[in-house]
Amino acid sequence: MVKESFLLLLPVEGTEPLITTVTGTELLKGRSAKKKGKVIEIQWKLKSETASHCCSHGNSFFMDPCFIIVIVYCHSIYYLYWYTHQTMQVRWGNVISEPFLVTNGVRQGGILSPMLFNLYMDELSKRLRGCRTGCMVGEKLVNHLLYADDLVIMSPYSAGLQELLRVCSDYGKQFDVNFNSRKSVIMIARTKDDQKRTFPSFFMADRELNVVDKVKYLGHIIRDNLCDDDDIQRQYCKLYAQANMLVRKFYMCTDDVKIALFKAYCTPLYTAHLWCSYSRAKFHKLRVAYNDALRMILRLPRWTSASQLFVCCGIPTLDAVLRNFMFNFMVRLDNSKNEIIMALTVPRKSSTRYYSGFRRHWQACLYVF
Repeated sequence: MVKESFLLLLPVEGTEPLITTVTGTELLKGRSAKKKGKVIEIQWKLKSETASHCCSHGNSFFMDPCFIIVIVYCHSIYYLYWYTHQTMQVRWGNVISEPFLVTNGVRQGGILSPMLFNLYMDELSKRLRGCRTGCMVGEKLVNHLLYADDLVIMSPYSAGLQELLRVCSDYGKQFDVNFNSRKSVIMIARTKDDQKRTFPSFFMADRELNVVDKVKYLGHIIRDNLCDDDDIQRQYCKLYAQANMLVRKFYMCTDDVKIALFKAYCTPLYTAHLWCSYSRAKFHKLRVAYNDALRMILRLPRWTSASQLFVCCGIPTLDAVLRNFMFNFMVRLDNSKNEIIMALTVPRKSSTRYYSGFRRHWQACLYVF
């Protein structure tokens, strides 16, 4: 007989959380849990202090900043049934293969996939925290950042970094996680004194990792000298590509439609608010690409005044777009409740707020007298 399973959704802010009981039989059959008599809503209520207590002891897994999902032991029955009866088929043209069992992995785009991945990788995060080596931000120790399947580990010295790599290797062997040593690289943030210094080799899973001078993380290019010229180049190349695509597909549309498409495809400059160290030449090329993109979409000659064009079309200039990104990002940082972000922004936790190069650049761009 299958016992009852509980799925607890605890919103961090807002109303008090509710527990909904769903019978295990209904879960296994995949039926809707809204039938009469199958769902008993409001079994009991938990105070927000209980949710905070669970979070502080690592008994919860985070899928979104607004929600904390707690999985009770009885839910393992559902997952066990799911992965022992999950079959798939391969379609090639009009031919469909025979069904075969799939007992591991998560479905791409599945609702439960992020939560299941967090359950699987949470033990690695705990082991890395237990190393007690990494970068100190105020009183907070930060030695890894885990976003989906991208893992970044950091340490101010080589021995500590190798220790973190050893923990990842041991975890991979124990839980059958393969870390791709070809895609895994080492980047050393060098100072002027470190340019000619030789550093030791780093190994993970008995393979030496390559040392690079730049890496692309979550779509943003980071260099070892923290220069943003490469990421700006990525952005203005993308602007030209987006403009050419719009010209090719929507050349017969009206100007109002073209302006709306320009706002949708060309004004969202990904991670542009993180640029603070760049050359004037690269930024000038970005501005030229932004102006040319609008002229291309509206089929206007290149000598058309960009300032007048932006005013007539109601489109913000490049500088206005960047200032808007910077201000909104500063507001989100100041209002964030994340412990790592608070260690960087709250004065009583650290002094990073006052000597940060990002914040000095933002203030110089926003508050010009």
